[in-house]
Amino acid sequence: MAKDTKTVKFIDVAPPQVLGVKVAGPKKVTVQFSEPLSAVPTFKFDGGTNTVVTTDFVAGSKEITLTLGSQPSVGNHKVEVSGGKDYANFSVDKVEKEFAFANDVAAPVLTVKSATDKKVVLVSDEPLVNANNSNVEFYHTVKGSSAYKGSVEVSADAKEITLTFSTPLPEGANKLFLSYGSETGTKIEDAWGNKLAATEFALTAAVDRTAPTLSDEIETVDADTLRVTYSELVNNATTKSNYELKDADGNLVSIASVTPVDGKTKSYDINLTSQLEGGAYTLKVKNGVVDTNENKLVEVVKSVTVADKKAPLVTSASQRISDTKAKILFSEAMDAASITDKTNYFFNGAALPTGTTLTAVDNNKAVIVDFTNVTGFTALSSAGTDTFSVGRVKDTAGNYVARQTTTVTVPGAVSTVRPSATGGAKVVATDKIELKFDETIRNYKASDFEVTGNTVASISDRTENGKTTIVLTLGTPVATNAVPTVKTAATGVTAENLQGIKVGFSAVTPTDAVAPVVATFDHDANASTANAKNIVATDETGNDGIIDHVYVTMSENIEAFAASTSAGNFATVEGFDVTKAEAAGNDAVIKLTVSPKTGVEGTVETTPTVTIKNVADLAGNTVVEFNSAVTPVITGAAVLKTDEAGYTGWDRYAFVDAAGNPVSLTESATNEILAKLPDGSFVSVPTDDDAASARLSFKADKATGAYTFFVQKTNNAWVKVVINHTAH
Repeated sequence: MAKDTKTVKFIDVAPPQVLGVKVAGPKKVTVQFSEPLSAVPTFKFDGGTNTVVTTDFVAGSKEITLTLGSQPSVGNHKVEVSGGKDYANFSVDKVEKEFAFANDVAAPVLTVKSATDKKVVLVSDEPLVNANNSNVEFYHTVKGSSAYKGSVEVSADAKEITLTFSTPLPEGANKLFLSYGSETGTKIEDAWGNKLAATEFALTAAVDRTAPTLSDEIETVDADTLRVTYSELVNNATTKSNYELKDADGNLVSIASVTPVDGKTKSYDINLTSQLEGGAYTLKVKNGVVDTNENKLVEVVKSVTVADKKAPLVTSASQRISDTKAKILFSEAMDAASITDKTNYFFNGAALPTGTTLTAVDNNKAVIVDFTNVTGFTALSSAGTDTFSVGRVKDTAGNYVARQTTTVTVPGAVSTVRPSATGGAKVVATDKIELKFDETIRNYKASDFEVTGNTVASISDRTENGKTTIVLTLGTPVATNAVPTVKTAATGVTAENLQGIKVGFSAVTPTDAVAPVVATFDHDANASTANAKNIVATDETGNDGIIDHVYVTMSENIEAFAASTSAGNFATVEGFDVTKAEAAGNDAVIKLTVSPKTGVEGTVETTPTVTIKNVADLAGNTVVEFNSAVTPVITGAAVLKTDEAGYTGWDRYAFVDAAGNPVSLTESATNEILAKLPDGSFVSVPTDDDAASARLSFKADKATGAYTFFVQKTNNAWVKVVINHTAH
C-alpha cells in the first residue's frame, strides 16, 4: 500500500468552561477553568451583594482567586462568570456556579517532599502564613542546636518550604524538627488562623553524587561575550582558569572575566578581551567547576560556531612589493569582487589611473595594486608619501568596513614581512617558540632567525588556511615563564611571502604560553641530588610532629586564589583533608592547610602524594594536573664531638646529612627541631645560636638508647637523625 502523508491542523473550537469554585480563605474563593485564559472574565458574587475587590489573574492561568469584601456566611453561595478570553479568542459563556462555603477548622498538614544532605523541601496542603517568621525554627538531628539550624525559603504560592543546612544531614534516616523560639510567639498557620503545632518529621536523606553538566548550546551574546549554562547551581564558575577558548587554528582566545548573569543563577557570561571573528571555536570547561556538594564537572569540550558580525579592517600601512606594486592588507577574508573593484580606491586623492590592475591574493585577505602597465608611471615615491584611499569594501559575510574611507600609506622602500600583530609570537614549550604569519611563508631556514641568549637548533612549519606558523626549536631550554626576544638575522634571510617580500623584523617579545610545572630544589645540600620536587610538609602549629601545611613551589609565580570549601578542586593530599588552598599571586608557592583524616597519623615522617590542578600562572596558563609525593625526610647522622670545652658531664652531638654535609642547628638555619618520644609523640627542642654551629647536648649519664630527632631546615626540608647514646 502506498504511503500517503497528510498535514493535520488542530484548532480550538470550544469556549472555556467553568469547572467549579473552591474555598481559598475567609474572604477568598478560587474559580477553576477548563483551559488557560488570556484575558480576565467578569465576576459577581451572590448577584453582586458581596463585592469582588481584587483577582490574582495572570495570563495563562487556569485558576483565578477572588478576594471578597466580606466573609461569606456558612452555606451555599453563587459566583457568576462571563467574558474573558482563551487563546483562541473564545469568551466564557455566562454561567452561575453554586458552591458550599464552610469555615476551615483544621490545621495545615506539612509533609516531606524531598531531602538531600543539604536541602529539605516540605509541602503543605494549603497556603501558609508566617513560615519565614523569626520565631519559626527548623533543625535536623539535634533540636535547638544552632549548628543544625536551617535557613527558610518560602515559595511564591506559600505551599512549599525549602530548608538549607550548613551542617549536612547524614545519609539515610534522619529527624527534622519544627519548633518555635517562644510558644507564645508567632506560629505557622493557614489563612483561617489554624496554627501548626511544633512537630517532628522522619525523613531519608540522599546524598547528591551527580556531577553538574554543561548545556549543549553555548550562546553567543555578542561579538565578545559567550554564555554558558549549567544544569544546577555551581561553585568556581567565575574562575577564568576553568575555561579555555580556542579558534579554528588552535590559538587561545584571551578571556577577560567570567561573570554571573543577572536573574539566571545557573548561567555565566565569558567576557573576552576582543571581538571574535566569525567561524568555528572550541570551548573547554574544566573540572574545577563543582556543584554545591563538591561533585566535579566532567571536563568537557564544546563546539561553538560564531556568526561573523565583526566589521573588517583595512590595515593602515601597505606592503611595497616593488617600485610599481603595492599590497593592501585586510583583517580577514574579503569579498573578491569588492576588493578588486577599482571604484573602491583612490591613489593620492585621484581615481586609479588607466592600466592599473587589482589582484586578490592570500585567500582574499589582500589585494595587489599593480601600476606596471600605467603609461608614464615610473615608480612609487621613495619618500613614503604615496597613499591609497580605500572605500567601504566588504568581507565574505557581507560586513562592510565601518569607516567611509581608510587611508593607507605606501612605504618608501620595499617592505618586509613580520609576525601577526596579535599572538604572532609565543613560547609554546621550554624549547620552542612559534612565529605566526598572516600569510604563506616559504624558503625559510634556521639561520634566518635569532633568539636572545639562545640558538635556533632546528626549524619547522605548518601552513593552514594560507597562514604559516614557523616553529623554532631552541638549543637550550628556557624557564616556563621566559619570553626571550626573537629577530631576523641582519643578512642572508631567505624566508619570504608568495610575492617575494622577505621576512624581516627587529626584536619581538613573545607571549608566555607555557604552563608552570613543579620546581625542583637541592633539599640535602648535595649538588648531585638537586632535582628533588619542591613539595614539602611542615608542622607549624603545635610543634607536635603532625603535618599541618604542605607547600608546593612551582616554576613561576601563580595566579592568586584562595579556596576553603572548594579547596579540593585545586589540590588533594593523600590521607589528609585539605581545608584551604591558596596562592598569594606574588610568588610561586601554593600553600595547603591540611589535617590528617581519621585513623591517619600524619607525622612529618610520612610522604603523602599531592595532586595539584586548576591553577594557572600569571599569564593564565593552567598547570597540567600532576601527582607527586612530598619530598621525603633525609636520613642524617649524629657525630659525637669530644672537643667541646666547658661542657663537662655532657655529650655534644653535631648533625650531618646523608652526604656528610653539616646540618646547622642554629635558630637562623632551622624552622624547628622535634624530638620523638618513645610513645610516638613529639616535643619541640629549643635552638641555640651561641655557637657558630650549634650542637645538641646530652647529659653523659642519660639512659642508654636510641633517640630520634627531626630537624626542619629553612627550605622546609626535614632531616632525621638517630642518636645512639651510651650512658657513662
